[in-house]
Amino acid sequence: DSKRIEAVSAGNKTILRFLGLPFALIDKESIFFGIETRKRLMSSNLTELELLVEELKKYRSFDSPNKKHLFYTMLPEAWLEFTVKSQIKRLDEDFYVSPVYSQFRVEKNRLDLLAFSNRGEIIIIETKIKPTAEILFQSLSYWLKIELARRKGVFNSAIVADKPAQIYLVAPELSFHKEIRFLAEAIREDIEIYVIELDRAWRKELRVVNRYRI
Repeated sequence: DSKRIEAVSAGNKTILRFLGLPFALIDKESIFFGIETRKRLMSSNLTELELLVEELKKYRSFDSPNKKHLFYTMLPEAWLEFTVKSQIKRLDEDFYVSPVYSQFRVEKNRLDLLAFSNRGEIIIIETKIKPTAEILFQSLSYWLKIELARRKGVFNSAIVADKPAQIYLVAPELSFHKEIRFLAEAIREDIEIYVIELDRAWRKELRVVNRYRI
């Protein structure tokens, strides 16, 4: 299911994720599959992998028949991140994801999502289910490192404007801790930080209900 499965590079390996949940790993010699424990894929257990994918389709879905099922409850932030990435224009029609920078890393850390605007702005997107002040500090750390990289010419000047990145904090509505806005008041005004609140039924439909600068 190409709309729900993505392949993510991790060194010499490729991880397959279903709505953000890893279920298979591919290396140079073998394929392993499973959620909590993995087994090597062989002709004798191919049907087990097929069954796993069918179970993921059934339970890791907005209309899951069992909302307490492990496949539904595991890694909700990875699910949200995948949904935002795959429907980036639901956040802003001007945003797009560049395949070249989609897995951009800041030292050893991978951003939730690095996007761009049609105006050439770098867009740092951090997603959380229950954001605390940590999301603000983390995104500021990313902003600083990306700004240094931009000034060094790491990004293609043909698509990136000569201006600092913008930060977008994305989470379900009413979930942002009040301290985030308070702490943001102490941040330099030239660092643009925006909050995007999503309808709480984001698993069914990604819909922005509120957006503002902090």
